Amino acid sequence: MKIGILGGGVSGVALATRLKEKGIPFVLLEKESTLGGLMRTRVVKGFTFDIHGGHIFNSKHAEVKSFLMGRFASGELVHTVRQAKILYRGKVVSYPFELAMGELEPADAASCIMSLMSRKGPEPRNFRDWLIWRFGREIARRYLIPYNKKIWRYPLGEMEVFWVKQDKIPIPDVRKIIIAALSGDASERMMPHSTFFYPRHGGAQAFVAALAKNLEKGDVLLNTPVKTLEAQGGGWLINGSIQCDKVISAIPLTELPAAMPSLPGKVANAIADLKYNSVTTFLFEMPPTEGISWLYVPDPALPYHRISYPRNFSPHTVPKGKESGIVEYTGKESPAKIAAVENSIGAPPVDRSFTELAYVIYDMRYRQKMAIINRHFDSLGIPRVGRFATWQYLNFDVCIRDAFSCLARELPGAFAPGA
Repeated sequence: MKIGILGGGVSGVALATRLKEKGIPFVLLEKESTLGGLMRTRVVKGFTFDIHGGHIFNSKHAEVKSFLMGRFASGELVHTVRQAKILYRGKVVSYPFELAMGELEPADAASCIMSLMSRKGPEPRNFRDWLIWRFGREIARRYLIPYNKKIWRYPLGEMEVFWVKQDKIPIPDVRKIIIAALSGDASERMMPHSTFFYPRHGGAQAFVAALAKNLEKGDVLLNTPVKTLEAQGGGWLINGSIQCDKVISAIPLTELPAAMPSLPGKVANAIADLKYNSVTTFLFEMPPTEGISWLYVPDPALPYHRISYPRNFSPHTVPKGKESGIVEYTGKESPAKIAAVENSIGAPPVDRSFTELAYVIYDMRYRQKMAIINRHFDSLGIPRVGRFATWQYLNFDVCIRDAFSCLARELPGAFAPGA
């Protein structure tokens, strides 16, 4: 049996690596000149630039942690305590905001906590009302709503909420919020990824390179987009010449209609109506920071929503004596938006990159559309793995875990537990 893997991001590479370990024939097609997907990195004037935004690693999934970290020699990963912060009214406070009440002015903290204690009513379906219902009107008004407006650039009242509970934002209970306010301890260590690993050299792309290091030249076809995908004799024909018994797609759903023009209209329409956000990232040389991993920026007057500081991931991400910041702006790239970011920082960037597909948006019709899409591709026997192949807002450790699960389902003889 030969497996065709569509896409060479972390999901596709994880699939390929596992198949390689089992000696199962496969070929991986990647449209770009390098593997990596959303985890590509380039080095510019000695600065390491994760061009699609920073990707750090930790995981509650033991098999994923062992799989990835076992591919690095001792010392090749830097282990760091996360120091996420928020720029709130010109002051840097701890993240998450609801645990930073002890760092606010007493009157502001009292308003937030009183609002938190006065919540009532059934759980709302839309994201905006859910934020108010879950955290209180004042915490939502001061931080959660303005920040999420910036990162999503989509009406919050028209977004679903089920995805929020999948470790995407911290949700401490009321008791923890009050304890944090009284103690002055924001308890960052209790949040997801409170510590993380990052490659000492090579940026986020080094994670993918570590997974791919045992792949051979014939295993991977770079600069090879999926142009056509046709069912043929119980298998699949890719690009008119590559025959495979099975395909696993790790490319965005939005790329499949062009390769499969015979898709039913309702499936093609559902794919065309999927919502997403784009991101522009800027690499700036910046003044030193005091160990901040990244800074969330809810202020609507500032165009960007987050700055990450690579030197605090690994000291080898910047030239000696230098500091950098990766500034992220959600939305389509335009000269006016680029100028707004550069003017707000007050310097020209060292580099800039645009990512068309960055964040999945869970609009109110998301589940209806995905049900149509998933039914069709399941009926064809084409499993999907990865953030945009499944159209889910997944961290990369979950993408690796899902690659494992996919192989266990599709090839149970080779990938059954204990096999």
